[in-house]
Amino acid sequence: MKTLLLIHLFVSIHAQIQAAAFSSELILPRNSEDIVRQAAKYISTAYQNGQNLQSIRLPLSESMYSDTEEGFVADRAIGWQGGPQETLRYLSPMASSLLKQIKMTDNTGGLAVKVSEQSLLDFDGSTLQTSEHPAGAVYDIQALLQPNTDGYYLKTIESIEEQFSNTEGKAKRLFLLVNPAWRDKSSWGFFGSK
Repeated sequence: MKTLLLIHLFVSIHAQIQAAAFSSELILPRNSEDIVRQAAKYISTAYQNGQNLQSIRLPLSESMYSDTEEGFVADRAIGWQGGPQETLRYLSPMASSLLKQIKMTDNTGGLAVKVSEQSLLDFDGSTLQTSEHPAGAVYDIQALLQPNTDGYYLKTIESIEEQFSNTEGKAKRLFLLVNPAWRDKSSWGFFGSK
């Protein structure tokens, strides 16, 4: 039950970040670098406002099809038809860049954030990226890329949430779900279709 509440919280935070993006002056991104820069800004703001559990969606058509004939079709498609391993091939570098750009503190000592990646289920195209901040572990970030509604991911999310993000007696660290397979409560099947 705790995991289901966590998933609902992620969906709620996703909606709050979307609302925040539209409440201020919004400049539409022109390329994947703009997308990452804007996402990093809003994630940082949400974290500074106490939201350490966040869900984000990074659009992939621009990064996959830029400057090609397919770009015209991909930008207008509803969803993307590539398999999970192929989407991960484009999502992974964007997410890695995002983790490096999220501002956790000004105190970096001139050192860069280090991002590592651990493959979870290769056939699902899922990975766990971890950014190690030079100012210390309290500023580290974990991002789970392309989780779905399978029980494995529910357990993984709950484990990360308990051991990394919301460890009792420690500062809350940032945990992101990046391009999760669910869209809303109806994606889970047992919440109904509304």
